[in-house]
Amino acid sequence: MCSQCHGKASKFFCLCFLLPFFFLVFLSYGSSTAAASGKSTTSIGVVIDEESRVGKEQKIAIKIAVQQINNSTNHKLTIHFRNISAGNPLQAATAADQLIKVEKVQVLIGSQAWQEAAIVADVGNRAQVPVISLAASSVSPKLTHVRWPFLVQMASNSSKEMESVAAIVHSYNWKKVVVIYEDDAYGDPGALALLSKALVDKGSDIEYCSVLPLYTSLSDPQGFIGDEVAKLLSRKSRVFIILQSSLIMAKHLVKEARRIGLMERDSVWIVTDSITSVLESDPFFVKSMEGAIGTKPYYSEETSSFMELKAQFLEITKSDYPEEENLVPGIYALRAYDSIMAISHAVTKLGSDENTTAKTLLKGILSSKFLGLSGNISFRDGSLLDSSNLRIINVVGSIYKDLGFWSSEGFLKTIDQVKGGAHNMKKLGSVVNWPGNLTRDPKGWIMPSDKKKMRIAVPAMTVYPNFVEVVNVSDSVHNISGFCIDLFKEVVNFLKKDYPLPYEFFPFYGSYDELVISVSNEIRRICISKIVFLRKNKDRNLRNGGAGDIPGEGGDLRKAIAVVRYTYKTNNRISPIRATSFYQREDIGSSRWKVMSPSEALEHGIQL
Repeated sequence: MCSQCHGKASKFFCLCFLLPFFFLVFLSYGSSTAAASGKSTTSIGVVIDEESRVGKEQKIAIKIAVQQINNSTNHKLTIHFRNISAGNPLQAATAADQLIKVEKVQVLIGSQAWQEAAIVADVGNRAQVPVISLAASSVSPKLTHVRWPFLVQMASNSSKEMESVAAIVHSYNWKKVVVIYEDDAYGDPGALALLSKALVDKGSDIEYCSVLPLYTSLSDPQGFIGDEVAKLLSRKSRVFIILQSSLIMAKHLVKEARRIGLMERDSVWIVTDSITSVLESDPFFVKSMEGAIGTKPYYSEETSSFMELKAQFLEITKSDYPEEENLVPGIYALRAYDSIMAISHAVTKLGSDENTTAKTLLKGILSSKFLGLSGNISFRDGSLLDSSNLRIINVVGSIYKDLGFWSSEGFLKTIDQVKGGAHNMKKLGSVVNWPGNLTRDPKGWIMPSDKKKMRIAVPAMTVYPNFVEVVNVSDSVHNISGFCIDLFKEVVNFLKKDYPLPYEFFPFYGSYDELVISVSNEIRRICISKIVFLRKNKDRNLRNGGAGDIPGEGGDLRKAIAVVRYTYKTNNRISPIRATSFYQREDIGSSRWKVMSPSEALEHGIQL
């Protein structure tokens, strides 16, 4: 027994002696193998809504990009996905924090919603980890870079798209628009401010803004959306802009609008890339949007790189998401793909893990300069340089066609003109298929109805009763007559076939200036009166406008459109000038006037 114990003890001591030796040999072999392979690793965290179509597009594109890089370079990328619910920035922040602390990721890629990307950027700032945002922001790039120095924005700023929408509105001389957008507690109101400024710069403005809560927060979506869309019936404008919306919200909006007749003749619908970038996903929705105009980021679908990505994309879609139909790589997928490529370029420049820190990785990403699938990739102040162009599309049946392109120079007919620096068009000149198969350009506004007549102010205290006279029969009954009244009725009668105009007169007790100002402020829609001009010298004439010099008469005609009888004084004698024309400012900031007949004024979109 003792000899057996002694033998076992000897074997045990030999094993204890040899184990460290074999362990050192193993480590030496492992390190030599890693050195031979030359592969360092960069860990990437991705925070997206994997249940949405956009999230699925992004996930597939990221997988393809990582696979291509791992198969073709000496650097390995590892991906850690975290699924979050759309419209939940706090969940996005929690996911980002876990990826940094648990998975030790070196860079984060944020979701397509700005409110989520912004809060992930806050997490990245605290941990000093670069964050690549796939969401478009309306915040100034310089301000964004100051607030989030570790943020890299892969999507262009929203200002260019808002300018293109305003240019479309201006192209057809629509003066008032209605804006619809889906918001939430963390929403970015900057896009609305950018659109408002762009419209004002073009001489238009927002008549009404319909703000809708996040679709998922509604207990009765159909009822709520139906009530909100019904409110639009009371608005004069028929130019509707869907500024931002989820696909499911847009479907309900369009369905309700079509049901109550807001997608028929003389209505206009303009949608931004939050809708146009996912149109291919639902052919039935595309058909319901027939006649709409949209803005859509331009990217080439004819390059070999895109075709290769598309082939792999469709193959993965069949295996991972067999329930999805028409899932193709759009702009969101291409931005996600280019984000991985930017990271790859950065780590390739750094060369080894020893050179890779959070700051050097961030600097490497921001110094990237290459032609990506989504466009030219280069950065300034942490934001993508806005070199991309926008397609202007028109929905026709179950497809859409190109109307032209928008660049910083204006409208262009083809992308080749954009590349060649050709002269721009001031207006969108393409033929548009409008809602209701309208063969002319829509007015973009509605005439008054019997339910809501146009109220027309008539001055009650006049000097010349032959022109306008108000006789009070009772407190509520007035006898209104005179040449100006007869003239107005003749014009309305002449136009009633094409432009029926229900109206009602009411007396106005006040000065002419107050009357004209009230029309300018839309307290009254029209004033009927005689306006007197005095010609004091050769440099002042009828076309200069200006207030009259007879006390109580005159008024600044540049503030109103009126049917009037004009007179001016020469040699102490009042001479009549018969005028049934409308006067309209030609240019903002200009004192020139343009004379139009009533029918021509209506055709040019002057809203009476």
